[in-house]
Amino acid sequence: MNVKLENRNDGNRALTGFFAVVILLSAAAETMICRGGPEWLYLVLMWIPALAAAAANLAAWRENGGPFSVKRLLAGGGLRKCRLRYVLLGCLLPLVYLLIPYMVYWRLYPENFAYHGVPLAAVLKDILPVLVIGTFMSMLSALGEEIGWRGFMVPALHERLGLNKTLLISSLFWCGWHLPLLIGGGYMQRKDACKIAIVNG
Repeated sequence: MNVKLENRNDGNRALTGFFAVVILLSAAAETMICRGGPEWLYLVLMWIPALAAAAANLAAWRENGGPFSVKRLLAGGGLRKCRLRYVLLGCLLPLVYLLIPYMVYWRLYPENFAYHGVPLAAVLKDILPVLVIGTFMSMLSALGEEIGWRGFMVPALHERLGLNKTLLISSLFWCGWHLPLLIGGGYMQRKDACKIAIVNG
């Protein structure tokens, strides 16, 4: 498999600093979440990788030299010009492949849903605004992770280690980053809170 990534020339200190910032700040945020912290901590947590990427890029420029610019800062986080259709596909495809199994399950086990016996038009009237707002909020929060993981970490690792080791290390790190919330029950609490909000709405 041939994967071509931009030659970034990130210094070793930048990559080490990225991992240090992510680990330290994420440990603090996830500890507070697992102890029952407020919901906005999830947004903070998901933007920690982007913050670490920005700090790492600044460190790389200081290590390698060169002028600072906002364009370089954005490019260092993977934010570049792209075709609008790819952005739209990235937003719409997850909705499609998530809605299909939900619709199948809804048809098979309608009694498990709060809208059992309600006309589809009424359901869509209630759910579509939630889907639109929820999609926008998910994009806003997920952007922080994408800037950190795919915008900085993966290209920087690939430049040093090649594709296979990069895939292994980034996957293990990403798994470990989510593990405390899975063990601490943060995901289940969030899911239950969303379920209650929809039912009560």
